[in-house]
Amino acid sequence: MNDIKPIYVHIEGMDLSGKTAITKKLLQSEILNNWESRCNSITKNNKIYALADSLRKVDKYNSEVLGYLYLAALKADISDFQCPEISTIQESTILCRSFGFYSGKNMENIANLFAKCANAHPKFDLSIILTASIDSRINRLKQRKIEDNQSIFSDDLLIIKNPQQFLKMDSEMIKLSQMMFNSKVIDTSQLTIDDVVVQIIEMIQKLNNN
Repeated sequence: MNDIKPIYVHIEGMDLSGKTAITKKLLQSEILNNWESRCNSITKNNKIYALADSLRKVDKYNSEVLGYLYLAALKADISDFQCPEISTIQESTILCRSFGFYSGKNMENIANLFAKCANAHPKFDLSIILTASIDSRINRLKQRKIEDNQSIFSDDLLIIKNPQQFLKMDSEMIKLSQMMFNSKVIDTSQLTIDDVVVQIIEMIQKLNNN
């Protein structure tokens, strides 16, 4: 019987900070090869979140309407959350991403509704928030389009169309994540994916040794 308590690691960041590639590489490492991952929702089957995200991707409703849907999804997350039974990486949260987004857009009425949910949000054993310079993110956006042939959504283009708003979103997300989860910030601008993965694995190993 394995009595080792599962570790719950949170990796947050605005678009093009590197979090998806880094999370994928972490899960491929020998040390974390038996781990699971969750993305955005902290529950496995949040149908409200799935609805909100599908409507966002097709620009079905404006930001205000979608904000209330994401808020409902966050409340469902908090209500239905169960601690992972095996060690897990949480790639992003509805709470941090939504708060950053609406704060950056100066929609304080909605941002404050997310902030009011923060104290009830489950905590993590380790929280890391990734950031990067505007130039680094733009270069990554170009590479994503060329190499991966991925779809580019309107949110991705914000970094080009309105970099100051994007930076405010990033800053507000970092503030909330540090306040609620004591997040450690890693600037990935001049780092490779492997560089960041090594740093995070070292942090996880320290948890195992405590």
